[in-house]
Amino acid sequence: MVFVEGDSQTQAPKIEVWRAELGTPPLSSIDKSVSALVTDDLVSISADVLPRSDIKGLAAWITRQSYWQDSSR
Repeated sequence: MVFVEGDSQTQAPKIEVWRAELGTPPLSSIDKSVSALVTDDLVSISADVLPRSDIKGLAAWITRQSYWQDSSR
């Protein structure tokens, strides 16, 4: 897994961190490669929505994703 800020063009699975106060819609509303949206704002999208303050929940969500698991272990 690689964490990269601002690389919205890659088709790899993404987690978006978004705030409504930015005044723009979340990328996940148009980019299906976004698997999860981390926000405390109300939003209606098809990606999983995770609260910003739940770091343990985010970590658990990441470990459950099969495309981030190493099958060689």
